[in-house]
Amino acid sequence: MESTDYNSVDGSWDAIREKELTGYRNQAYIVLQNALTPTEVEEILSALGEVIQNENFVKNADETCRKQSQGEINLAFGGCHPVLQFENFAKEITDQKERYQLKNVRKLMGFHKHHPRLQALAEDPGLQRVIKCMLMEAGCTKEQVNELEVFQSLALLKPKGGREKPWHQDNSYFNIDGEEVKCAGVWIALSEVTIENGAMHCLPGPLNELKPIPHFSRRDWQICDSETDSKPCVAVPLHPGGALLFSTMLPHGTPTNLGEMQRLAIQFHFEPKGSRRTSDAQRLAEYGGEGVGVSC
Repeated sequence: MESTDYNSVDGSWDAIREKELTGYRNQAYIVLQNALTPTEVEEILSALGEVIQNENFVKNADETCRKQSQGEINLAFGGCHPVLQFENFAKEITDQKERYQLKNVRKLMGFHKHHPRLQALAEDPGLQRVIKCMLMEAGCTKEQVNELEVFQSLALLKPKGGREKPWHQDNSYFNIDGEEVKCAGVWIALSEVTIENGAMHCLPGPLNELKPIPHFSRRDWQICDSETDSKPCVAVPLHPGGALLFSTMLPHGTPTNLGEMQRLAIQFHFEPKGSRRTSDAQRLAEYGGEGVGVSC
């Protein structure tokens, strides 16, 4: 069952105060309408377009791909490694100027250090204040959140017909010590985001009650459908510039884009600087369904 009755406030980052943080404590997310102005949205879109045409970024993304294939890089440890992958329909475009456009990109990651406007967004004082408050609600001390770092930056570019992202918890992808390390994310709409074209859907719950849920390799690395089908969820349509701020323990997903236009969004995951890492084996012991006595 979908609902659009959510913990929401209208305004910029400064609009988030104690009432919204109390809502975060109770539901593990905050919706902020108009986090960015229309001009800022256009600046971010332009910056993303410039990144994928930046020769240095493309070179580094190719190097990430090579190192991944050889087991030298594991994105589960974070580090914001540049990643650039194209949609299948774009792989045959031979004109480089035509190919290297946002409309043709499937996955774009690790970009914020390659453009000053994107770096400025990640380091925006208002956004950082909110993230620090969210992390302290999750149990971090003021000293721990004195300095944040970006664990991961992603552009979420779902084309017409783009497939679903099934229910999951972001921490199930991260090799972080979940007992010690708290993370928080922000998902910012850069286009009109509707239920039809792939809006975020969440399964809210008290922050201190969110626990690892077994994940399985089915349509994706995901929570079993039977775990979520009977639970009420919250759909979060957004206008361009609206934002969803959330715990990385919050179960969420996005449906297939059944609209006519590409759905555009940008996402950052933040953590206290210098946070402790764990291993693939330890993460799968918490989140892995296969091999730990759980069936889907």
